[in-house]
Amino acid sequence: MAKRRFQYEVATGKLTLPVTILLSTVLWIVFSFFKPIPTLNSSYPFWQMLLEWVPGNVSGNIFCFLCYGVIAYLLIEFNNAYSIIRMRTSLQTSVYLLMILAFPFLHRLNIGCLVSLCTIISLYLLFRCYQKQQPVGYFFHSMLFMGIASLLFPKILLLVPVFLIGIYNFKALTMRTFFAGMMGLTLPYWFLFGHAFYHGKMDLFYIPFKELVCFQPLFSLNLGIPFYISAGFTFFLLLVSSIHYWITSYEDKIRIRAYLNFLIIFSFSTIIFGVLQVQYAEILLQVLLPVVALLMGHLFALSHTKVSNLFFIFSILLLVIIMCYNLWTL
Repeated sequence: MAKRRFQYEVATGKLTLPVTILLSTVLWIVFSFFKPIPTLNSSYPFWQMLLEWVPGNVSGNIFCFLCYGVIAYLLIEFNNAYSIIRMRTSLQTSVYLLMILAFPFLHRLNIGCLVSLCTIISLYLLFRCYQKQQPVGYFFHSMLFMGIASLLFPKILLLVPVFLIGIYNFKALTMRTFFAGMMGLTLPYWFLFGHAFYHGKMDLFYIPFKELVCFQPLFSLNLGIPFYISAGFTFFLLLVSSIHYWITSYEDKIRIRAYLNFLIIFSFSTIIFGVLQVQYAEILLQVLLPVVALLMGHLFALSHTKVSNLFFIFSILLLVIIMCYNLWTL
């Protein structure tokens, strides 16, 4: 019973989120000042622009922390708007912040934090399309944020077909909706074209397209044991939460099942992408984490069996071990 009370109090308690935020903030500050992680270097022009705006390791870490904080807030709004967890809870946000905290290689300034932010906003707007009579505006803006993300990481466009599958399953795909989405997706590129043409730098306009069609050999990069352990743990949580949903899906409304089915399809599509193109796995892991946090929130908040209690405690202990190992290997 004590274990059951522990899981229930953590899942529904008012102190869970404040304690998680305080812990994340304190440890993030400690990591940033006493064990800073060097910023990733890249020749990609838009990445160089970001480095000019946010110079230095410490300022880069703070910028990433703010991005993750916005994503954490959006996860609360996600559940409030769509009732994915069938109750008002901030557990999904706490799970997300703890996973980010446990993976310190994500604390450095990188494209992934912005791509992840744009993607979660895009997903939020996509869910607004569910059985709407006029979903054109929502899908336009959803694809607009995917277009913005693609300027930083062009290969995120490979996930756009998953969004089309989603809006089709949401009974909102029409010719108007499709072309509105394509207009939103290409709008950032029209602005980029105007900027490049006006300044006589047309090569800048071509760069995202060159990056999109440039693929590396499969399994061509070794990202290190800490990353693979962290990614494996994330996949393990995704697999368990997906199985739990499939077993208990009859308890959810049809609309919620459509949302969760899409999140699972999106997650596994992202994983397949990351496995095939390992050099982008760190960016894709950041895209994946908010979705996994929603699914884990659904599992821990709605399941109160003895097995789920044991798994909850096991997951926390394993996350702490992974965090300690990742810090030790920095």
